[in-house]
Amino acid sequence: MDFVDQTFRRAVVLELLSDPSLRAELERVMDEHGVHDDESEELHPEVAAVLDDWELSPERLATFKSFGKVEAFAAAIGFVIPCWSGEHNPFRIGSFADLARLPNLEEFEFLGDGETVVDTIPLSALPKLRKARLYDTAANGKVVEALVGAGFRASRQDGIVTLER
Repeated sequence: MDFVDQTFRRAVVLELLSDPSLRAELERVMDEHGVHDDESEELHPEVAAVLDDWELSPERLATFKSFGKVEAFAAAIGFVIPCWSGEHNPFRIGSFADLARLPNLEEFEFLGDGETVVDTIPLSALPKLRKARLYDTAANGKVVEALVGAGFRASRQDGIVTLER
């Protein structure tokens, strides 16, 4: 299944780390290639290959209720890049065009690194979305406006806008 943004696809797969078979396959590849001993803060090519090749059927994608929770995403990055310091984002998502592949998404959080500007308009097309958290920036203004127009309430605190139905 082709995605517009391969990094978004990898992030979706990272959301599946509770799947024992995915975790076991990642551990096997990481052990086989000495990733635990590698001091790099970049995604190892063999680990990237597992994320790129992991099956994402429409049925599996339909099980997603949330995406991008900061704490869970940071833990997932720390799992696949053991020496990751948290200083930079090795998963810079450039497009959320594939959000429509997550038809049952109810919660979305994208705080990124504060520098990445992403058109998050696809959020407004998610029928079951009930909560979103984004940086309160001019770049995200269109999606905030679209979600408010669709009946969401917006609250702002510390540079983050939370939208809820």
